[in-house]
Amino acid sequence: MDSQDLYVTLVFFHEKLNFIQGVISVFKSNALLTMNLYFVAENLVLRARSEPLGYAVNLLQAGAE
Repeated sequence: MDSQDLYVTLVFFHEKLNFIQGVISVFKSNALLTMNLYFVAENLVLRARSEPLGYAVNLLQAGAE
């Protein structure tokens, strides 16, 4: 293997590494988005349960269990 082949091989692996880092970055951002949506939904549920209608729903759920 001469120096040109080594250079081409290193460039190839560098491009693959950049691609993998990009994929990991997308997964991280999707995970953060999913967590943020979960927390928003959880806060909406907690807020709804603190309202009078939510109190009635809690009583109905407790009676059903």
